Order: sequence, then C-alpha cells, then structure tokens
Amino acid sequence: YTNPGGTSDAGSAYIFVKPGGGWENMTQTAIITASDKAASDNFGVSVYMSDDFALVGAYGADPGGTTDAGSAYLFAKPGGGWADMTETSTITASDKEDSDRFGSSVSFSGEIYIVGAYGEESGAGSVYIQDPNYGHSIPRDTYEMVGIPVTVVNGDPATLFGDDFGNQDAGSETWRVSRWSVANQEYERYDEGGGANPADFVPGYGYWMVQDVVDDCKIDIAVDQEDGHVAQDARYVRELESRSGENRGVNQLANPFHYSYDWRNTSFYNSTTEETKSIADAATANWINGYGYTWDSDANQYVTVNWTGEENYTIDTWEGFWLDVLTENALQFRFKPIGYEGGLIAPEGQNNPGHRDDGDDSWEFNLQLMSANGNYHDDHSKIGIASDANDGYDYHDAFAFTPVSRPYVQLFFPYDGDVVLSSRFTNDFRSNEFENGVKEWEFVVRASDLDGEELVLTWPNIDGIDIEYFPTLYDEDDNLLANLREENEYRFGAVAERHFNLRVRYAPESVDDNNDLIPADFSIISAYPNPFNDQVKISYYLPSSYNVSMKIFDLNAKLIAELVQQEQSIGQHQ
Repeated sequence: YTNPGGTSDAGSAYIFVKPGGGWENMTQTAIITASDKAASDNFGVSVYMSDDFALVGAYGADPGGTTDAGSAYLFAKPGGGWADMTETSTITASDKEDSDRFGSSVSFSGEIYIVGAYGEESGAGSVYIQDPNYGHSIPRDTYEMVGIPVTVVNGDPATLFGDDFGNQDAGSETWRVSRWSVANQEYERYDEGGGANPADFVPGYGYWMVQDVVDDCKIDIAVDQEDGHVAQDARYVRELESRSGENRGVNQLANPFHYSYDWRNTSFYNSTTEETKSIADAATANWINGYGYTWDSDANQYVTVNWTGEENYTIDTWEGFWLDVLTENALQFRFKPIGYEGGLIAPEGQNNPGHRDDGDDSWEFNLQLMSANGNYHDDHSKIGIASDANDGYDYHDAFAFTPVSRPYVQLFFPYDGDVVLSSRFTNDFRSNEFENGVKEWEFVVRASDLDGEELVLTWPNIDGIDIEYFPTLYDEDDNLLANLREENEYRFGAVAERHFNLRVRYAPESVDDNNDLIPADFSIISAYPNPFNDQVKISYYLPSSYNVSMKIFDLNAKLIAELVQQEQSIGQHQ
C-alpha cells in the first residue's frame, strides 16, 4: 500500500540481503516498483524469488483497459547484484477480465511462471501456469522478423513449427521461413527448392516468417524440443557475416534470451585487429552502422533504433533485427546476459551514434509520410545537423531498407558518394557549416501498389529547431511547395517515385558586414502561426541598417498597433 512517486497505493517491494554476520545484520539494498505503476495497483501483494529473479504480483493493476484484472512483473538481477535489478517483462492472463485479481499469488519453477487469480470465474479462482517466452503470434499474410529465446534439440523449422501450421508443407502458399545470405546477397527459403535452406534456428539469429494458414497463428516450441536457455554467466557470441567487396554485410539477428534485452550492453570483437569495442565505439569506428533496424508489422515499415540512444531501448523476446556490418574484417556480436559480471559496456555520457549531440547548433526533425487513409506509414526519416557530423556518410546516417511486403510507402535520401554500401538513407545528418547560408537535402518518395491514393507528408516536430533556421519544400522543378514554418502538411497523389528538395536557410539575428549571410533585399520571411489567434510572430531580413517602421492596420486602414519604430542593424529580426 505504499505510494511511490506520490501514486496512491501503487505499491512497492523491498529487497533485503543477509550479510556474513547473519540475519540480524541484514540490510535493505533495493526498492522496486512497476514501470507502469498506477493508483491502487497493490504491487507487492505477492512475491517470489530465486537466485537471479524476483516475481511480484500486483492484483489491482488494470492491463488492457480492464479494472483489477491484475498483473505480475518479473525482475532480473544483473551482474551488479540486487541493487541494480531491472524489470524484464509483464505477465497478464490470456483471458483477463475485470476483478480477476491475477497476481494475488505468484511462484515459478524453473522457467514456468505460476500465478493465482482468486477473483477469476466470479470468485471461484484459477491458477495460471505460463511460459510466455515460448509463444509468438503471426497473423495471416503478415511478415514478422523473429528469433527463438530457447535452445532446442533440433532447429529445423518444420520440426519446431510444423504443428503450428497444421502440419502443412512449407511453401509460398502455406508458410515460409527465410533468412538473408550475405555471401549470396539473396534470401534462402526453407524447403522451396532452387537454392540452399537457411541455417537451422538457434538463439541469436533472426528469420523472416509469414503464413497463410490461419488468421492468427501462434508459433511455440514443444516441451520435448526445448533444451534449456542460453547460459547467463558468459558472453553469448554470434559470428557475423562480413561485408565483402560490393556486398553489404546485412545480418539478421535476434534476442537470444527469455527476457527483454538492452542491446546497449552488446560488444564486438574484431578478430583481424584483435580489438573489443562497445556497440557505440564499434559504430564510431565504422565497424557497424550506427543504427539497428526492427520491423513494425502493423504499419508495414522499418523502425530505426539508435544503438546507444537516450531511451533505455530493449528488444523483446522473439524479436529479430537487422545489423549492418561495414568492415570486411570478421566480427563477433557478443550479447551480455543478465548474470554476466564482466565485459565491456558503453561508457556513460558518450555521444550517441546516429543521434544529434546536445550542442547549441545541433538539431533534427522528422519527415513523416503516410497514405491519406492511414494504412501505410514511413514515420522515421530524419534530417539534422550535428557538430561532429560530415556532409557525406558517417555513423549519424541510417540506411534505408525497402519494406518486405506490398503495398507500402517509403521516403529516403539518395546518396551518390563513394559509399558502395547503400544508395539510400532514411536519416541524413550534415555538418553545422552552412555554405552561403543554405543546405539542401534531396529526398525521394516511393509508393508501391497505391495508384490513385493520396499521400500526406508532414513534419510534426519542426518547432523543435531554432527560429534561425528556415526550412522550405520544393519539387524537382524548383517550384515552392511549402514553408515548413507556416504549413503542417503537403498532400499529393501517389506515384511510383517523386523527387523533392528540402532547403534549410540559416539566418542568425545579426551578422557582420563581411558575412556571406547578408540578405540582398529586404524581405518578410514568415508570419506564423498562420492563421493565428491572439499572437503571431513576424520575421524579416534587412540587407543593411535601416530606420524600421512596422505598423498593423485593419481592413478599413485604421491603425491598430505600431510594432517597431527604430534604427535596426542588418540581418534577421522578429
């Protein structure tokens, strides 16, 4: 019934450790609460511990919009001990309903969670025995990138998942497993002939799966196939396929663990140079690209993930991802399990690859593309500047992947430099040096199988960049389409490919006489927001010092207000 963070009756659990002197000297080492704590959850009503995990019940939680259905939370002890324990998963009942009180009692045996729900079935009560790590849903005709969180006796896809697909043979008309081959630069598809089968399922490797058997198929691994979990006391190593010549080193990997994994704990070993680097340093050294890529099956788009971003990003159980290897040297991807106490962790405070730094002259904003009906998205493309970025390719820039299924929409920045790895980028960061006060980004919009649809381009976080920067949108014929400060979107008909230019002009409020940014003519840049309610901001350029008068009149030529009446210097004013 504690009130963590001022949340009434959200609840807490307390970890005490017995020192060498015995129980009378025990000390409190940690207080844990639920990541989604809410009033009256009663987190801590039940607890259960093992050497490395704690399971905590919260029978008053309201998962999925229910009331008092209840939840249970699994916490893991990392190498630093109980004081650093982290929440790894939330467990709820598959048939949760109001007042079930799931989590009123908790326990586990091996890897099986046992949770009581005394209010289920109108108070008759039930016990749920769950192994939530072994099942993953794959809706019909929906691509999912997956990996398995358990070691198995036999990793053959039909052996593992054939029963989930009605024991039908693999194939394009039933179910398909495929995996990208860096050496051959093509997908290897299971049991479809004409080429090699993909490697058998093992923890740490990613695979594409799609099925056309049932509306919502749940793949799982039978008990007699399960052979334990990845050891928690040592780095878990996956050998990577390296880039070779013109071939990109695009590897499919996956979370190998039976809990969510924070991939910033990953390190890399370069067998050629015999060096080990954190994931951040490996990106900076151009061993790997500064971003990972997951697949959002609901929006049919790739999601870029900053390896060392500001958010505590974790990759879920069963989830796969892309990694782009940029070096021709042999690399190892080294996962760090919860129980591993040694090894290399990215330094705190390090600048984040792929993410703008916190300098005053650094910024970023998104260009988001979607179909007008909202069914298809490409939400994650960014432009920006950073003090340590290059105008050409560097680790700030993220490659663009073409979606795996149609229809789709896509926005990317073409690149014609000397990087042979890719000609398309979904993030394009530049240096903070503005030649003649202007930087220009070309980008391309593609639409597949969406003839006749209307597309919408938006820039939702444009207000986050300084007013000294003025972004405008043009088409390939140099026609002005939108001032991004004044308008919220641009709509156009879907075509196979359409080219745009985005120009950002940098105009600080005052400049020296010899500065190239001096405007040639007087101009009013913008008045925004437009339309406005009680306030409007007007920006304008002066090519030299002037005595400026700015007045507001109504439609009958009546003077309403005098905003400026003074001598002002060259440059931009507001």
